[in-house]
Order: sequence, then structure tokens, then C-alpha cells
Amino acid sequence: AFYLKSINSLTLSASTVKAGTLVTLTGKVTANGSPVTSGVVHFCAASAVTCTGSSLYGTASLNSSGIAVLKCTFASGTYHVDARFTATSRDAASTSVTKTLTVNP
Repeated sequence: AFYLKSINSLTLSASTVKAGTLVTLTGKVTANGSPVTSGVVHFCAASAVTCTGSSLYGTASLNSSGIAVLKCTFASGTYHVDARFTATSRDAASTSVTKTLTVNP
């Protein structure tokens, strides 16, 4: 099978918040410069080999612009988050760079 290489980027609505504040995690996936419009992005603890259980912060489907958005809250602490795009029949899997979120009490 031939897969298009996908590029995955992650942005956070803020890098430092108070506990209980809604944070928006946005994953954007492109292949050959065009948006990938089908598939799912998992927002995960970057240290996790598999993104399941407490390492999975949530999932979101890509929209027609190649963007997946998850809004969630975090308890106080420091989180290293990445966005992982699951391979489809057309596009290869990819993982974003890690972003750090600091949540103050």
C-alpha cells in the first residue's frame, strides 16, 4: 500500500492555566500540503508508548479543514501532550511535537 506522509501539529489554547480551566487542544493534519479530512487524532501523554487509559486525554475526528479539536480540563500538575494521528487507508500515521501544559492549583 502507498501512504501519503502526514504532518501533524498541535497547539494549546494556553501553556499555563489554573486547575479546572477549559483548555483547547488542536491537532492539524496535512499530507502533501493538503488537509487530511478523515481520521482521528488522539491527544495523549507524550511519554506513553500506547495512548490508552489515563494516558489518553481524549480523541477528536478531523474536519474538512484537517483539524481536530478537543476541549478538556486538567488537574494541577505539568503535562507533556502530543497529538497522534492514526493511519488511514490513504495517509500514514504521525505524531506531533510535544507541548507542555502547566496547571496551577
